[in-house]
Amino acid sequence: MRGDARLAACLLVICHLAAHSAYQRLRTEEQLGYATSACAWELHGIGGLRVSVQGPRLAPDEVDRRIEAWLMSMHERLETMPDDVFKRHAAEAACQRARRGRHLHQETARLWSEICARTHCFDRPAREAEALRSLQRADAAHVFSERLAAGAPKRRKLSVRVLSGAAATSRFCLGAGASEVRALRPEVLHSLQEVRALQLQLATFPPEGGESSRVPE
Repeated sequence: MRGDARLAACLLVICHLAAHSAYQRLRTEEQLGYATSACAWELHGIGGLRVSVQGPRLAPDEVDRRIEAWLMSMHERLETMPDDVFKRHAAEAACQRARRGRHLHQETARLWSEICARTHCFDRPAREAEALRSLQRADAAHVFSERLAAGAPKRRKLSVRVLSGAAATSRFCLGAGASEVRALRPEVLHSLQEVRALQLQLATFPPEGGESSRVPE
């Protein structure tokens, strides 16, 4: 994503729209959790949409299903949104992207991320803000259809489900019913020692002696 300002701009405006929509739908209307958010996510040049829900009301698989239903409604909204409304949201996202960090450590982290990645695009925020100002609704809708919608050809999804210690004895465990909790409890890690013991049982990646671990002659 780092090398494509227009793709980054599409993701930024989608996340800008998703932030308010997710809170209104998942938090206010459906009350899935007391902490609900949707925002842009980036790590090592790979970007995406991150949706977070924290709460005890529903099992994780049901929360995941409702997030997917919300994503579908977001897609429909983007497809039918008037162009002038989209332009207003894109302009707001451009202002946010062009805004400088309030603290020195924020600017330092941004500049060092460019240095570490060897991209050296120190004016990236300005470039992406400019791409946002000229962005068309059809461009963002195409990116959503291609990368974020259910069944999209380039979609990649990671679902992380974290349970508290009390959840292991609650009425659900990773979406299982009460009758299945007892069978799942041995799979719950309770201490750092258990985490380390599990790591020792796992195979290394890359495999030892594989192509990626060989030293060129």
